[in-house]
Amino acid sequence: MLIYHTHTSYFSAAHKIELTHLSLEENQILFGKCANPNWHGHNYTLLVTIKGQINADGYIFPKRALDQLIEEKIIQKIDGSNLNLNTAFMNNLMPSTELIAAQIWQALQQDIQIQNCELHKITLWETKNNFIEYFGT
Repeated sequence: MLIYHTHTSYFSAAHKIELTHLSLEENQILFGKCANPNWHGHNYTLLVTIKGQINADGYIFPKRALDQLIEEKIIQKIDGSNLNLNTAFMNNLMPSTELIAAQIWQALQQDIQIQNCELHKITLWETKNNFIEYFGT
């Protein structure tokens, strides 16, 4: 029996979205306040969905272990940070919500598979009106 389990976490982070080949004015037209040269922040909501078979003990992944994994691999590394300057996590990528979600996937995928589960989806809410769903590569 295939089960999907979703864990919700929260973090706050600053970022600025800009394309370096465009002027400040062009970036502001394209990205609005996200192109603010003085940065801006969001209170993100992160949903990590895994899938797997129920094991003999009746679960697919220990809930406490999943919580700790997300806390250590994601929240402790990005909460309260400026994602443009957090090159260790973002690998020098522009911190768009799309690329943040992809980096979260990369940070979690291997550890989820070790538990005989698969990472199914990363959902990252940037604002109450804007979220990204990422299903991997």
